[in-house]
Amino acid sequence: MEADIADLRSKLKEDEKERLKAAQYGLQLLESQSELQNQLDKCRNEMMTMTENLYESMDLKPSGNSGALEDNTYYTDLLQLKLENLNKENESSKSELSIQRRKALFESQRNPGYRAKTFCK
Repeated sequence: MEADIADLRSKLKEDEKERLKAAQYGLQLLESQSELQNQLDKCRNEMMTMTENLYESMDLKPSGNSGALEDNTYYTDLLQLKLENLNKENESSKSELSIQRRKALFESQRNPGYRAKTFCK
């Protein structure tokens, strides 16, 4: 009888450790997802700002000075390149976020009690 109680206590401690590890892993995933979402939002805001600046620069009428026209073209091209880079960063952030979500889904499917232990407490 005492051996059974000791065995049950041991199993309970192991289960508690496993639940704690799963909860910590879940928190890490949520933090990394939050960080990625923040980066994605930041890139989106930068992209919107650059797009607005690009449209504003296109609306500017060149003066009679050809140097001003070249400057506007230069800045327009520069903004277009930055916009393309931000689009690429945005796509890579989206794919990284997708990978993190798939990892979390895989972990929850691999350990059937993972969600119940982690999120239903």
